[in-house]
Amino acid sequence: MKTPRYLITGDPARTIQPQFDTSLLMAHELLKRGIEVDYCDLFQTNLEQDSKSYLEKLPVQNILFADNNDPCFIGLAPKRLANALEEYDVVLNRKDPPVDDFYIKTCKHFSALPSRVVQINNPDQIWRHHEHLLPLRYPDFGAKTYVCNSFEEFVSAVRSCDTEAVCKPHNECSGIGIEFHKPDAPESVLRNFWETRKPTVVVQPFLKAIEESGDLRVLVIDGVILGCVMRVPKSGSRLANLHQGGRGEFFELTDFHREVARVVAKDLRQFGIYLIGLDFIGDKVTEINITSPTALPLINLLSGIQGHVVLIDEIEKLRLKAK
Repeated sequence: MKTPRYLITGDPARTIQPQFDTSLLMAHELLKRGIEVDYCDLFQTNLEQDSKSYLEKLPVQNILFADNNDPCFIGLAPKRLANALEEYDVVLNRKDPPVDDFYIKTCKHFSALPSRVVQINNPDQIWRHHEHLLPLRYPDFGAKTYVCNSFEEFVSAVRSCDTEAVCKPHNECSGIGIEFHKPDAPESVLRNFWETRKPTVVVQPFLKAIEESGDLRVLVIDGVILGCVMRVPKSGSRLANLHQGGRGEFFELTDFHREVARVVAKDLRQFGIYLIGLDFIGDKVTEINITSPTALPLINLLSGIQGHVVLIDEIEKLRLKAK
């Protein structure tokens, strides 16, 4: 039986933050199983080619080792050219936002891979379903969300919030660029945020539960819950993102959280979106991460589990179904 081959695509390997990174855990588990894994730094590719040429000469490096606890954290062989149309059985699309023109072009190229190649997640759908806006798809438990495409809409959204507005850049992640503004904030202050972040920003009402408990991340693969972590803001901050200094705490999922995860996973499966990170503040889903959901190392540590083993088990099931 032919040994499967995996490809992980993403940002330059040197930018990986191993204490949070799920990709390293996946690579570690794959190598442990004797499965070969290559890494592709998407910034080393030529986006101006047609998709067939792009995929036929993809610059990749074989992953020699991956260890979240090692100061070096990843070892890569010299770069070579791989024919992705023929070589790979699974592609793990792991580039972080921003979901900009560069991101979308790479997704469109990888969308040209044959259907026999399992992609986590489907690149043709990642950029079509926005992480900040997906809560709108689930009005029963999604946080109220305003999508603002003009300064006037932005001002109106902020003014509509009862106590405070959480203002987010449309295409960023990890808490980058988030600001908090009172409903009566001077228009000049709002104008400054808008000019920095236009042409689209997202506004949600401030949820006090962020100060009372934190921001819950739940990781799910094809309907199977891998685990969760409650992210608590550092002192003086209301940003719970781990990349913004938040700390992780153990949390026992409630039946409500499990049911929401089941509903969302079942719905997104139809789009080939299998690996998701749901963010809850209180009982509201504020974001649904589908680009490169992370935090599994911390979940493993706090919960005493090996979520990456289950993750690869489930991806392997998807691979075998696609054969």
